[in-house]
Amino acid sequence: MEATRKNTVSDIMDKVSFVNYLPMLTRATADNQEPVPGYLFQEIEKITLQPEPSCQLLVDYLTQRLDRPSAAVKMKVLKIMKHLVNNAPRHFRYHLRKKDGSIKMATSYHEAPNPLTGTSAAEAVRKHSQDLLQLLFDAQLMAADENPQSKQVASSNIPKLGGLGSSKAASGKYEGFGSSPMQKEMSITDKILHTIESWATTPDETNRIIQEALSNDPGNYEPIPVNLVLPSPSLKPPTQPQKPPVKKRVHIPGKAGGGWEELPVPYSSSFLGGDSVVSADSSSDPGAREATENTVSEADDINTLPPEASLVQDFCSSGPLPCSLSEIRSTGQRCVQLNVKEVVQSIVKVLETHFPQSSREESQEELETGNPEVQLTRAMLLLEWLLRTDVVHYPTVSDMCCSSLTQIASLNKSSASSKPLPLQAKAEKLLLILEKLKALPI
Repeated sequence: MEATRKNTVSDIMDKVSFVNYLPMLTRATADNQEPVPGYLFQEIEKITLQPEPSCQLLVDYLTQRLDRPSAAVKMKVLKIMKHLVNNAPRHFRYHLRKKDGSIKMATSYHEAPNPLTGTSAAEAVRKHSQDLLQLLFDAQLMAADENPQSKQVASSNIPKLGGLGSSKAASGKYEGFGSSPMQKEMSITDKILHTIESWATTPDETNRIIQEALSNDPGNYEPIPVNLVLPSPSLKPPTQPQKPPVKKRVHIPGKAGGGWEELPVPYSSSFLGGDSVVSADSSSDPGAREATENTVSEADDINTLPPEASLVQDFCSSGPLPCSLSEIRSTGQRCVQLNVKEVVQSIVKVLETHFPQSSREESQEELETGNPEVQLTRAMLLLEWLLRTDVVHYPTVSDMCCSSLTQIASLNKSSASSKPLPLQAKAEKLLLILEKLKALPI
């Protein structure tokens, strides 16, 4: 009875002395995503160098932590065990082989999939536990651990002289080698150790809040819809732009140069404005009318235009006045993505094509009909938007546009009617803008 009491007191004293290592072990196997600090591996290895039963208590503590359901705790314990199997004395491996049940249970560990990492943590636990078992029960390592023990047993078999004659130490075997019982009743000292460990362990509130937030139902949450401003379908450029074809010269009687003049621009009025303006001389002659109809029929066969000319043409003929600011901005942003110089040339061609070549009285009557005025106004609005940006070279634009704008600005200055035209005001405004921009230093 007294011997049992002494053994119990000795066990309690050993476990109380082992309590000094609990803060370090608790930190090394904490339930969080932080890795184990490297110096703690060396500190834990020093515990195995202490007198017995330090190794046994360390194995008991690590196996208890390995039974925790958290994958983070299991991974840290398995890494610590693997380090100790490789570096600690054989006493640690001896006690760990006796309590390998927790490691075998870890080989079939499963948990609910994490919303972020899935089942990667459980797969890592299973892989590390299998690697640890293979290392722990390696034949060469077990033979190396048993050789010093066999020498010690052989030396203990030698008879020794005693007070009552010779005595022979009985040789023993590994007791309890293999799987330890899954459920074992905790003794009083184990309960005291478990209570002290629970007091020393501080819960990780941040990890708990994150896990609860990931596992809870999002409720009626809906993502904020993002409204994308798409350009108008009518302003879509052709998907496969083609080079403009070269027109054949047409003989028109009554014109200068024998009626074989070169075409002034690469795109006829049928490309840019729809309804072209035909002079009185050409309309009175049947041959000229037939030649003009042939030219228009050839132009109708062309289905595609360069993207710059197509974009300007669609904008100038897409709708009536007044033109909304958003439509001008949308078209201007698409022009910036193309060749801006070609865009300006297309605008100039619209101004030249729809500007009448007859007398001023007839020109004003044509402009008041609606269609040419709308196209000229929309072309000048687009040109004004481009001038307000820094994507165009102002001297080049001035050289290209001043002639057409000057003709539009002087439409009714010499006519009998004093009625001001909006086209004239807009052209004068653009001329003033170009004049100021040219005066700026480049």
